[in-house]
Amino acid sequence: MSNMRRASSKLDRLERFDKVEGPFLRERTRRHKIMMKTFILRASLILSLSVMISSVGAFTGLSGSDRLQIAPSAQDDARRARSRVRASSLPLSYRSPGATHKLMVASSDRDTEARLLATGQARSVKRYEAYTLIEATDAAIATLDSRSLERAIVRDDLNLILLKRGQIDTTGPGPQVSADLAMPDSLSSALHLVQLSGPPTPDAVGALKASGARLVSYIPNNAYLVWASPGELSRIRELESQDGPVQWEGPFHPAYKLDPRIPLGQAGQLPVSIELVDSPVTDQAIAEIESKAGETLVRAFRAAGVVHLKASIDTSMLKDVARIPSVISIEPWARIKLNDERANQIVAGALTQDTVNNIVVNRPSRPGYLSFLSSHGFSTNFDFAVDVADTGFDFGSEDRSRMHRDFLDPAGDSRIAYVFDFSRDFEFHPDDLSTLPAHDTLGHGTINASIIGGVNSSSGSEFVDSLGFQYGLGIAPFARVGVSKIFNDRGVFGFGITFTDYISAAYRHGARVSNNSWGACDLLIGFCNIYSADARVFDSLVRDADASQPGNQGMTIVFSSGNDGQSLPQSIASPGTAKNVITVGASENFRATGPDGESLRDGCNVPAAGADNANDIIVFSSGGPVQDGRYKPDLLAVGTHVTGAASQDPLYLARPDEELGVCDRHFPAGQTRYTWSSGTSHSAPLVSGGAALAYQWLRTRTGLDPSPALVKAFMLNSTSYVTGRLGGDSLPGARQGWGLMNLSRMFETTERIIYDQSEARTFNQSGGAPFEVTGVVSDPSKEFRVMMTWNDPPGSPNSNAPYINQLNLEVVVGGAVYNGNHFSGQYSTPGGQKDFLNNTQGVRLPAGVTGPFVVRVWPTIIAGDGVPGNSTDLDQDFALVITNGRETPAPILTVLGGDGVSQGVTVAHGDGSTDTFLIPGENASISVTLFNEARVAEAVISSATLSLAGGASATSAYPAIGAGRSEANTTAFSIRIPSDIRCGSISEFVLTLSTQAGQVRLPVRIQAGRPVADQVLLNDDVDGGRVKWKAKKGFRVSASAGSSGTSSYHTVDPGKEEDDFLLSSLTLKKKVNIPASAGRVRLSFFHIFNFEPGFDGGVLEISTDGGASWQDLGSRVIVGGYDGRVTEASDNPLGDRFAWTSRGRPGVFSQVVVNLDDFAGRQIRLRFLAGFDFATGILEGYTGWFIDDIRITSTNFDCR
Repeated sequence: MSNMRRASSKLDRLERFDKVEGPFLRERTRRHKIMMKTFILRASLILSLSVMISSVGAFTGLSGSDRLQIAPSAQDDARRARSRVRASSLPLSYRSPGATHKLMVASSDRDTEARLLATGQARSVKRYEAYTLIEATDAAIATLDSRSLERAIVRDDLNLILLKRGQIDTTGPGPQVSADLAMPDSLSSALHLVQLSGPPTPDAVGALKASGARLVSYIPNNAYLVWASPGELSRIRELESQDGPVQWEGPFHPAYKLDPRIPLGQAGQLPVSIELVDSPVTDQAIAEIESKAGETLVRAFRAAGVVHLKASIDTSMLKDVARIPSVISIEPWARIKLNDERANQIVAGALTQDTVNNIVVNRPSRPGYLSFLSSHGFSTNFDFAVDVADTGFDFGSEDRSRMHRDFLDPAGDSRIAYVFDFSRDFEFHPDDLSTLPAHDTLGHGTINASIIGGVNSSSGSEFVDSLGFQYGLGIAPFARVGVSKIFNDRGVFGFGITFTDYISAAYRHGARVSNNSWGACDLLIGFCNIYSADARVFDSLVRDADASQPGNQGMTIVFSSGNDGQSLPQSIASPGTAKNVITVGASENFRATGPDGESLRDGCNVPAAGADNANDIIVFSSGGPVQDGRYKPDLLAVGTHVTGAASQDPLYLARPDEELGVCDRHFPAGQTRYTWSSGTSHSAPLVSGGAALAYQWLRTRTGLDPSPALVKAFMLNSTSYVTGRLGGDSLPGARQGWGLMNLSRMFETTERIIYDQSEARTFNQSGGAPFEVTGVVSDPSKEFRVMMTWNDPPGSPNSNAPYINQLNLEVVVGGAVYNGNHFSGQYSTPGGQKDFLNNTQGVRLPAGVTGPFVVRVWPTIIAGDGVPGNSTDLDQDFALVITNGRETPAPILTVLGGDGVSQGVTVAHGDGSTDTFLIPGENASISVTLFNEARVAEAVISSATLSLAGGASATSAYPAIGAGRSEANTTAFSIRIPSDIRCGSISEFVLTLSTQAGQVRLPVRIQAGRPVADQVLLNDDVDGGRVKWKAKKGFRVSASAGSSGTSSYHTVDPGKEEDDFLLSSLTLKKKVNIPASAGRVRLSFFHIFNFEPGFDGGVLEISTDGGASWQDLGSRVIVGGYDGRVTEASDNPLGDRFAWTSRGRPGVFSQVVVNLDDFAGRQIRLRFLAGFDFATGILEGYTGWFIDDIRITSTNFDCR
């Protein structure tokens, strides 16, 4: 409940954000942000400007034998070739400052690899099973055609070490560090950075370990933090050679240990979290730190392979702490705070939809949750518990005679598994033996335990509301409940407790799910929405909850997302930012009126409008993405006007004014058994109870205890898409994650394919062969859904990129390839970039999908110990859930594609010539080559029909196609091509095949017209000043950063004290004429965007009428698209549009490519718009928007 009163004080009309409340909320947010800017130093933002030229933008010469050598003439060729390379549509586009670049070339593409190596200006760095890493000059890359460039992905980002203090490009000059924070040369052992030449391999890591150095943590990209003596370091340096695994080594300076948010220039005590190497000198280091500390806040403990300590230290002493050799990191730490049957039926999916005042309203349709559970096989007690880490429980007793009746089973026995007090509550009443230490005076723990496992089947107004819904009926009423009191009676996190203490105790006493309705989000010091030391600990505890026992004891750990969403949309509380936990946001209940029709408002000031539509997300619910770009929260559950058991302890009081406990002491009036409350604190226990149901269901079906990864994948694969207020975005959404928990979909009878973590499916090699499963869609009338998760190792405390192992989900069905997490709305779209950030990846397709499919999990990078406790340093397992699929060997037929058209297509023309292009008005004889991607199954095709969208069709036949082989149709498809097809356009065909595995529909895309010449329609490198733009309200030419040269267009929020709503614009003055016969029309540019997430942002627009009207180009971006949405609680002139806002990386130019094919034959103008709301901006380190190398290219086609 904490933060609820201040976060919901103006929610009466929150979902409409009307002209009365909207300005109030905006003014409240404005004041809050102006206050914050005095205190916050954003991580790696201001510093990134200063290191931009040295670590990213500088041109570096090549040195030694560890880099490809280039002759002067080749360097000249490289410079001349650079413009051609820049014009290509490359998915990943960071460029190192040197004259060579790294490319990933698929192992199957031997031709591209051979062409690069034949130039004499490229070398193979490392051959992996799935790809080859090649280092090549600009001139060598320029020899590739556009189709080859789509397959050869530039990966200079592999040269970056992503530290919080800025990015180091190890092919450029070393970063400059002040003398007082530089590492001395005389240390007996010290921390060093070592970067490998490519993604880690067991051999490379083995060579590092053979030096005797200790690998402390992995830091993206391809780097390790090592603890080494001078002798060990010398052996590592011997690995730096052209053929050696090490690319670079450098000292880990004390400067790198200090989080950029620490205000070193300000005096005063600061709570900090410190991590240290676990070594023989650890105790000495801890003693030294404690001697400098004003107070030890959390005693030292071991977790995630390092030692953790939390203390309050004067900022003037922190440089001294950083100079202690075994200290790994120092970061600010914020004190941890606390964050009915109607809710059950909503998450059970028992909803009715109405339309009220043109607004779609979802509400629970009827009571009957216990019947719902019984229908899905839940009718007996579970033999495991759900731990509730909170403020205690009721009287604090396991004795059935001293507890709320809702925690007794039908036989009258207690369902409380254990009661532990970690809060040292006895210190509050040492002489009162009648008060038990785990009692609950705040009510927060009791209501959450009730939401999870309460049982109420009684009748009467004391137990049932006016529509018959039971008060206090838990989501998992057959689960046992464990109690871990970690907050004392004042709501303070227990002194001396460590996270490992209560999690390990809970596991040893039978808990397999842990509910945590608390977290830390302190907006005043910038400790919010970040991957913190606490998050790292919980990432390790999900995998192994009890390190004292052999093996890995998995625990599904659930956290509330936090209640700061109204103040700052991106405000996930830590440790809810952890990768492996399940983080829960809040949707609305449907409890707006009382029994007499009166509007209801709870003691946290959440009004009827905050509980009148189960399809809405409540505005206080904290959202993401988190600072490093990962999606959070994971899902939603009801979080307003939620009822549950009230603590019966004599000292129980509701204290909403103090942001403690629950919203009201009792609800409804006239009884003392039940209460209600609002907040993500009460969404989380709904999901924890749902996790208990999932655990039991999976255990019953598989006969094995499911891993936390499988429980998470199973739950997220069954959510419902939320379309109401703050919803309707692309999954996984900034506020809704994967959507609203839906038990009906979770336990539906549709066929499933389920794979849990297994040694047999554990990856040990970067770029290795994928895990693959084939099957057929079971029921075309239902959605086809795939979800893959893995428990990633804890990330580095020194990096803003906490990902370690990178797996990628790929689904091939219906002739289309879908990458995980590439969505438009609630459904996946073909193609898209691989997701290298999230360890939860999904594909979701609408009803209508038929035929065979293949699901692949690719081990793109395996850099860490994902399965601790075995003898392998590099490993990662995963869990996979496929809904509406039946596993069977099946042919996987595809038509290969590239450059926007299908490959393997030939067209025979009337004059006897043959090529790959259509001529409008002709009778075309078309041959289409099919490839069978299956490893085992042969494809037997009984019929084949090729249809032009909205036009003619023709039939043909195919021979049987063996696994891994290709075949063309035996006779040509003869089709009359309409004469009105635009020359240069792409014609869309559908190839319908009947196979032994069902019907398959494959898209076939054929170019109309023969290519004549490529042309550049617009080329602006900014430095030359040849292209004229109209710049207004902030845009200007900046000489501080450039992608290809030294200059770029730049705008930034000036961040004034007074309101400075600003709409900066950069508008092309002259029209660009795109020929009517043009195809492959591509707009590309490079940019750095570093906006205040959700409040500021940039968009791209196009006009075809000289600027009289404009349309957004976001939907046409094919590389580097919008990454978020401007919040409605902002006065940004862009409104609530989708924009570039959240995930820009300071100092790193990335490429955007836009498809402009539909504008052939038109004259266009372009406009970049940057919208800024009030305050913050440059005063908080946000560097704004840099834009460079704007180009429009096309190919002219001839249809004669």
